[in-house]
Amino acid sequence: MNSTGSTPHIVCLETCHCDMPAFSFPHKWTSYYQTTPASPEVSSRLQTADIAITTVVPITPADLDACPNLKLVAVMATGMEWVDKQACKERGVMVINCPGSNIPAVSEHALAFYFAARKRIVELTNITRTTDLWIEKGTLRSRFTEGFPLGCAGECVGIIGYGMLGKRIETLMQAVGMGEVLIADRKGVAESDKRPGRTSFEEVLRRASVLVICCPRDPSTLDLIDEAELRLMRKEAIVINVARGGIVNEDALAKALKETWIASAATDVLTIEPGGRSTSPLLADDVPNLTVTPHLAWYAEQTLIRLQQLLKDGMEAYMAGHPIHVQVDNRELQ
Repeated sequence: MNSTGSTPHIVCLETCHCDMPAFSFPHKWTSYYQTTPASPEVSSRLQTADIAITTVVPITPADLDACPNLKLVAVMATGMEWVDKQACKERGVMVINCPGSNIPAVSEHALAFYFAARKRIVELTNITRTTDLWIEKGTLRSRFTEGFPLGCAGECVGIIGYGMLGKRIETLMQAVGMGEVLIADRKGVAESDKRPGRTSFEEVLRRASVLVICCPRDPSTLDLIDEAELRLMRKEAIVINVARGGIVNEDALAKALKETWIASAATDVLTIEPGGRSTSPLLADDVPNLTVTPHLAWYAEQTLIRLQQLLKDGMEAYMAGHPIHVQVDNRELQ
């Protein structure tokens, strides 16, 4: 795909996530452990690149304009909602990704979140290790403020997002004996237009005792779960987000937890990442019953092996002239 026949210059913007695979074709290699998103570093480092490898660092239209040699962006991830597909297409830049690389790990993380949240594992661990409340009170059953915790057989799981990840989560939830699993249709779809096997979005919110969010983030899913949606949910409900930050409104979720509209929540993602107390209302001291991990649901040996192989396969196929895993195709412009 390198029309000039010259040795392509590959620039990797972030090797911090995992080791890069070896490529069999001749190339010049430049890599950076980390690159600051939305900064001049991006275009500066890609100035002479023919191929860019990135994971979560966006390459904006302005960056593309500043890097005229760039012909391929390889996203070493499944999710790529930050990619401006139209801007890449207009500038003749192909985009490939690594589809499905993290499905096992993220689905297992969702299941772990369920048990951690329903059983109050993090909270009870912290109390037992840092206080003498168990000795003083004789039992810590009172920490389950919503009453007896439901077991798997008593749960109704609602899944929002039914791609590869949603289907895998459905399989795991059924495997551990969840009483019912509902697949939500898109928000706003009329009852008469529901797809086979789907339950209306609003009905899922009302019935689910466990709501798992695993849909892509795009303009239609920003603030998909806001105050109105959280108020529809059951008092014993758990909200689990293994998708992207911004799909669940953080201010609304913090309020729902503080005012006990729902029982608890667990999230692997925040609206602003990397995140901390200064960037997210969820991380304030007064937000109870929340389990948070720092966007590492994907992190597992199987994921890393799969990512490396998919990236290698994608790059090799691109150089051989038959690209795979194409998300933006520039071939008609060449």
